[in-house]
Amino acid sequence: MERDIKRALLLTLSSPLKPGALHRLTYDYEYELRLYEALEVLELLGEARQRGQQIALGKVSGSEAGLGSIMAKAVIRAFEASGLKPLTGLWTASVAVAAIDGYASAANLRVSDSLHVLITRVLYSATGSDASQLLEALSDVADSELVSYASDRGLSPNYVTSSSMGLGDLFEVLSNIDTGFMLNLKRYEDLLHLSKELEASKTVYEGLSKAYLELAGKLLGRNLIGSSRTKIDTRWLASLDRDLQPERQKLNRALGGLFVATYLSLVDGRLPPFSAV
Repeated sequence: MERDIKRALLLTLSSPLKPGALHRLTYDYEYELRLYEALEVLELLGEARQRGQQIALGKVSGSEAGLGSIMAKAVIRAFEASGLKPLTGLWTASVAVAAIDGYASAANLRVSDSLHVLITRVLYSATGSDASQLLEALSDVADSELVSYASDRGLSPNYVTSSSMGLGDLFEVLSNIDTGFMLNLKRYEDLLHLSKELEASKTVYEGLSKAYLELAGKLLGRNLIGSSRTKIDTRWLASLDRDLQPERQKLNRALGGLFVATYLSLVDGRLPPFSAV
């Protein structure tokens, strides 16, 4: 449901504490500016969900749905709303999830049980033109890390347009840098694993913290929780948050994967309660 997508986005942005990344207790103005971005992206989710429904019903093909254009609009509108380098993976993932949710609704499929099929039919059926539009938008908003990473692998807008590369193929490449692109056939099982870990937690915030720390640790190349820690408490999270603030730009790239895992738990009705009482 579109409601689950919106709730997952809000939880991802606001939940404390995500050490090093954006959250509502961040000691500057970034959180408020990111809410401006979210408002712009939320306006596009209905359109993306409708495109997914149309693909499922055979009204348009994946190559005609224009998902790359919607993703590009999301990234650019977010940039224009805040003036900050947008949360590229998070906003791109929100459009992808909306299209997948729409397809699942129209085809009467349970998202978590059919994620392989949904990703294939929605993202891998998109064309090189979709991938090209997304790459061009990344350049327009100066997400130089992703643009350079793609370029170093020969993935220019011209190349992906002329090739058979779809959005799913581009997501496979970019998921090495930003977890929002983990919605691909090589990485989606990691997202399902995260959603199960989240669901097993006593509270929403404990689950979100654990899932975030797993994603953030992979981005940093180290285990942030440690094998000896059995409890994640607020004091420890706050201390780690202060230590990791210099890595915020990198760690904000954990938010896209966290959003997808949260959505998967929400759409299955398995998100933990807000309170353990």
